[in-house]
Order: sequence, then structure tokens, then C-alpha cells
Amino acid sequence: KSPNAFLIYRKAFLNELNRQNHNLKMTDVSKLVSNYWKGEPDNVKDAYRKIAKEVEVEL
Repeated sequence: KSPNAFLIYRKAFLNELNRQNHNLKMTDVSKLVSNYWKGEPDNVKDAYRKIAKEVEVEL
């Protein structure tokens, strides 16, 4: 099954946290990324939805 928009966003978010050397527990990361996702404007969410559709087509 292909990842949905949120899972792709979460992966990008984790990559950025790792790049900045943040050492957070996964439970804290999950809460943080969820809150950020909820606050993202529609154009950002739409961009991740587009990526998710492209991935689905590739699989």
C-alpha cells in the first residue's frame, strides 16, 4: 500500500528533525508532527497529496 499525504509529510518532518540533530522520543515526534500537520495551510497539504498520488501511480 502506498503512503498517504500525512505519512510522506511525517517522513519529511523526521528527516528535518534528524538533520537538526533533535533527539526526541517517537511519541513526542508523533504529537509534534500531528500538530504541525493540522496547522498547515491547504496548499501545503495539497502538495503532499499530489506527491502521494504520484507515488501511488508508480507502485
